[in-house]
Amino acid sequence: MDPVTAILMKTLSVVRGRSSSANGHIVRCDLLLAVVARSCGAKMALSIDCGVRPGLFTLAASVELGPDRGRPPRQIRKGHSVSITGSTKRATVDRPAFELFEGYAVSSIIASLEMVGLLDLLEADGIGEEVIVDRMPDAAALLRASLRFLAQRGVVEESAAGYALSDYGREVCRDKGYLVWLVGGYGEPLRRIESFLGGGKRYGEDYVRDGKWVAGGAALLGGRDVVPQAKDLLRQTSFNQVLDLGCGNARLLISLCQEFDANGVGIDISPEACADARAAVAAQHVTDRVVITQADAGALGEIDALANTDLVVTFFLLHEILALGKDVLIAYLTEMARILPGGAHLLIAEVEPPARESGLPERFTPEFTYVHALMRQVLIPADEWVAVLETSGFAVRTVQRNDMPGGILLLAQTSA
Repeated sequence: MDPVTAILMKTLSVVRGRSSSANGHIVRCDLLLAVVARSCGAKMALSIDCGVRPGLFTLAASVELGPDRGRPPRQIRKGHSVSITGSTKRATVDRPAFELFEGYAVSSIIASLEMVGLLDLLEADGIGEEVIVDRMPDAAALLRASLRFLAQRGVVEESAAGYALSDYGREVCRDKGYLVWLVGGYGEPLRRIESFLGGGKRYGEDYVRDGKWVAGGAALLGGRDVVPQAKDLLRQTSFNQVLDLGCGNARLLISLCQEFDANGVGIDISPEACADARAAVAAQHVTDRVVITQADAGALGEIDALANTDLVVTFFLLHEILALGKDVLIAYLTEMARILPGGAHLLIAEVEPPARESGLPERFTPEFTYVHALMRQVLIPADEWVAVLETSGFAVRTVQRNDMPGGILLLAQTSA
């Protein structure tokens, strides 16, 4: 094959399937052919015909090879022209793997923008050029590429003023907490599944989740889908002292103390989560009412505040104790009921396993269940939670499903 045809054939193999848009092909073919031809010491004129039929494009190029590539002048053929046709139809029709491919990339970028504090700008006034250039060159280039990619996927819209969320992007970002929880919190262990399956590695010993972003994602998704219903339940009670077991970044605890005029103690084993929680307490000016302690929420005997608490809140924690055995969970709750004052309340948020009813699509719960299976944890349905609580000495007052897919709230109380 002569060198000109080799250049164009190599380029076509890269271009094929890059876009379903004819205009998109013009831009990409132009750039890619120019780069390849330049790398081979060629000058090039390019014309493209996208009118053959939908899904097809035709390229006609005139390439002049330069004499600076070590070839004798007699081998150089000036004005050599070649036409190439290629179909993009197979790349855009009936290939569902590409939906997963695209979703992975979009989810990763949205979660990452939230984790570095840039998604708030997109959700507010958008991101202009001044924000992009106000960082190191590599970071600026990557941010610009990230925003352009999101524009290609319809998440943001590009204008002379910069980048702003599209209507579709706003709908996606309303549920950004789920993306942060999965990508930021569990990205590393999910990336290591092959090591768990065949490499002799174990979760908790070789690879672990990121506690900061598990907590951060849970706070975001809970703020929309769990907390409003939880507060409605708590308005049926009265309390002055709140203990949040597994408090994460303390958003829930701070909100409860502010709205219900209570004092609070937050317990979390993650140093990163506790650091974020203390920063949030200071930012909300409630250091006189909310205390954050880094400790194991599973060791109730070491939590002095429990004996003076009239409301315990535990969101998405108890399934981790259940992983040690149902008898361990019952013993844990039995000790809690014994230490708490009479009439104290316990508010639990958990997720039920998938219902597995044929024909009914399920959101979130299969993924939530799988991630916890990776950690050797299991989920149980609402009726089993009720049985566990009653066996442990609590009276269950209310069981309520919330807007989180598979999510349940249980309000229980110790005997007076």
